Amino acid sequence: SLFAYRSQRGALRALARVLCAAVVVDQVMPMPQECSPWLRVVTPVLNLLTGAFKHRFYPDDKLDAFFRRDRHYMLAVTPHGFFPWGVAMIIIDLLRQGYLPNFLGASVLGALPIAGRLLRLFGYRPATPGEVARCLQKPYPRNVTIIVPGGIKEMFCIRRDVELSAANTRRGFVRLPPG
Repeated sequence: SLFAYRSQRGALRALARVLCAAVVVDQVMPMPQECSPWLRVVTPVLNLLTGAFKHRFYPDDKLDAFFRRDRHYMLAVTPHGFFPWGVAMIIIDLLRQGYLPNFLGASVLGALPIAGRLLRLFGYRPATPGEVARCLQKPYPRNVTIIVPGGIKEMFCIRRDVELSAANTRRGFVRLPPG
């Protein structure tokens, strides 16, 4: 029993070392700046998620009817709570149809070890006025930008009986002049 305890402890220490090394490597490597075109390779796996959530664009799944390639679009998704599943489903739909979307969220998301890198691979950018303006100037296939206002407040004001949106308390991105 003492031997089993020591071997288990050694395995946990080895796992901790590997995870710490992964975090260090993640912080040293340069972060992606845009949605990766390589995500299209894993689109079949991502499509399983949209099927599990029964997600679809309404009234039609074909986005070319709504989004022209020579225009720029901003979608605001609210409420989204702790984890924006709706945003993830929209990003998967956009990837499947040839777009490489941007999505804007709290700046703390990009600083998260490993998770921040994954979010950046899917097009995450911090929701600063400069980033919003840059995202809204990108050409097709990066001409769709998703913003998720109000998430932190929604997380702390959540109720089981009511779906609460805190977007009406957020006005920062509206101040940007149209391009």
